[in-house]
Amino acid sequence: MPESSALTIEIVLLSGKTASVSAKMDDTVAELKERAERKLNMPLRCLVSPMGILQPGQSMRDAGVQSGQIMTAAAKPVKVVSGRTASAFVMIKFDGSVVAWGDCHRGGSCNTCLEQIQEVRVNSGACAALHVNGTVATWGDPSFGGRCVNSVGSLLQEASKGGSEELKRLMVRQICASAAAFAAVRVDGSVVAWGMSSCGGVVPPDVQHELYDIEELQACGTAFAAKRSDGQVITWGDPRFGGNSSRVRHRLTGVKEIEACDGAFAAICQDGSVVTWGNRVRGGDSAHVQDQLKHVERIYSTFGAFAAVRADGIVVTWGARDAGGACDVQIQHVRTIAGTSAAFAALLEDGSVVTWGSTRFGGHMADSVKARLQGVEELYASSGAFAAILATGEVVTWGDASRGGDSSAVQPLTDVEYIVGSFAAFAAIRSDGSVVAWGDPECGGDNGLDRKN
Repeated sequence: MPESSALTIEIVLLSGKTASVSAKMDDTVAELKERAERKLNMPLRCLVSPMGILQPGQSMRDAGVQSGQIMTAAAKPVKVVSGRTASAFVMIKFDGSVVAWGDCHRGGSCNTCLEQIQEVRVNSGACAALHVNGTVATWGDPSFGGRCVNSVGSLLQEASKGGSEELKRLMVRQICASAAAFAAVRVDGSVVAWGMSSCGGVVPPDVQHELYDIEELQACGTAFAAKRSDGQVITWGDPRFGGNSSRVRHRLTGVKEIEACDGAFAAICQDGSVVTWGNRVRGGDSAHVQDQLKHVERIYSTFGAFAAVRADGIVVTWGARDAGGACDVQIQHVRTIAGTSAAFAALLEDGSVVTWGSTRFGGHMADSVKARLQGVEELYASSGAFAAILATGEVVTWGDASRGGDSSAVQPLTDVEYIVGSFAAFAAIRSDGSVVAWGDPECGGDNGLDRKN
């Protein structure tokens, strides 16, 4: 075949979708992949010929590609986000544009044309999207932060103009959502917040001056916690539910990680100890298990309880008993844990699952569900149900049927890469880039409506 002759290659996704792509013998696999992505309008992980996975730097000649050859393409999963209190899902597409669905008054409808979005955060009534240039766009209920107003809006608007070094410092690098407010860390390490003041949407003046060199933010339902580069933690919001950490501030040094439930925070310190504050009944008081909270590596939460995994794989729980704060059996060898509003599910190293907490919200599994939960790879949660991905790519759900616990309308669910939960629905992202949702339609569970990247 002459060097200049064009090859025609048929690219086939696992879903069956195909595209004919042209290439020359000297073109690289990376160039072929890029053309296939444009034709299929989705990102691809790799191209596979009968000889195996093709390397990006290979030429068509070196890879032994022939005209008319059929190749299989593995798609990268699209990015879908939501939250345990959210009524909407947002998908960030291949080109950086977004698609939202769910409650149209609470973030499920985005009428603004957005492009080059790299991250989105969703709370109970609004969404905030971070552009690659560090600016922020919001939509949804204004009272939940769906519109940046007053000084906050002015600051973000000024930052979007760019130009000077001073304005560049105002660019945002992280957004965090409470139940009804947002907070953002800017490039200079300062913080700006908006939304309901009762949920942390306004930073008090006596707190604002302490918000410098902030590395990351965490939020519970009604408050925010900011971790500074010196390991100190600064909080604001509802003082009854995590917004006031003065009781434990002397212990909040060298903090490594912060986890939150609905009304309390739990911080893991560098030495593996744990400091808690907020509503005492709903996880803010860990005094009765403090001697067990040593060498803690990870913490998970429901709305009213925490579960800590120690270095030896043992789980320690505290908080409201009816929200999973008490487990009657010792759990060991834990890989990960997921939490609904009132129940936990622990994935063990052998691929089995153990649950505890509210029976209604997933703390108990029917025998038929237990029989299917073998070789579990990942666990996910809405506020009232769990979803597990098996090694086969299949999905098993249980819990409150109205909150995603019943997935029969969209079964069989196969080739699932990951799942995202909202307040009362799930969205499964499949290997071909399609998205299938189920659960409460008002929370994005539109029962089997496929969405393509």
